Amino acid sequence: MKKLKAFISILLVLCIFASTVVMASAKGVNSENQNSLENVATMYLCVSNGNPKMPHMWIYILNTSDSPLYVAGYKIKPGSSLSMGCFTDRGSGEGIHFNVERYWVKDATYDRTFCMSTQVSRGELDRVASLLGRHNYWNYLFNCAWFAISVWNTCSPRKMIYLFAPQIERVLMIALGARRPNIKFQKLYDESLVLKYTSDGLKPINHRVVLTNTGI
Repeated sequence: MKKLKAFISILLVLCIFASTVVMASAKGVNSENQNSLENVATMYLCVSNGNPKMPHMWIYILNTSDSPLYVAGYKIKPGSSLSMGCFTDRGSGEGIHFNVERYWVKDATYDRTFCMSTQVSRGELDRVASLLGRHNYWNYLFNCAWFAISVWNTCSPRKMIYLFAPQIERVLMIALGARRPNIKFQKLYDESLVLKYTSDGLKPINHRVVLTNTGI
C-alpha cells in the first residue's frame, strides 16, 4: 500500500510538471490569436463527488455575452448556460448528454464540486461542437473524464492530462488551482431541454435518464 501511494504521488508530480510545461507552451503559441478574439462565455471544468462510487466530470458553459451562442445547435441565451457530460447508456444510448447535470444539480452540489474556469470565444465554441462527433461514446477507459478533459483542452491554455478516473483528476485539478465554484449552477426544471447528442442532431432523452441517481 505504501509503495502504491508513493507511485501515485510521483505520478501526480510528473503530471503537474507536464501540465505546466504544456500550459506555458500553449500560451506562447496561442496568445496572439486569443487576444484577437472576443470572449463570449466562461467554460468550467467540473468534478463532482456526490456519490463516491460514481464521481463525475463535466463541462459547464455560461454565456457572458449580449447575444445568443450556439453549441451543436443548442441555443444558449445571454446569461444562461449549458452543461455537457458523457454517460453510459441510460435509455437513450451511451455518449454525450446536454443539461443532465443542470437538471440534477442540488444545493449540496456546491460542497462537493471543484471547478477550473477559462474564457472562450465563438470560434472556440465552434471547435467544441466539431469535437463532439468524435467523442459520442462511453466506456470504462474513455469515460466522462475523457470527454470533459478533451473539451476543456480544446479551449483552455491550462491543459489537463487524462488520468482515467475522476477521483485522480480531482487531485490534479486541485493542484492546478481548482476551487469550489464561485457561481451558482443554473438549476434546470424543464425536462424537454435535457437532450442526447446524436449524429442527426440533439434528441429528447429517455425519461429514465432524469430519474437516475447521480454523482453530481
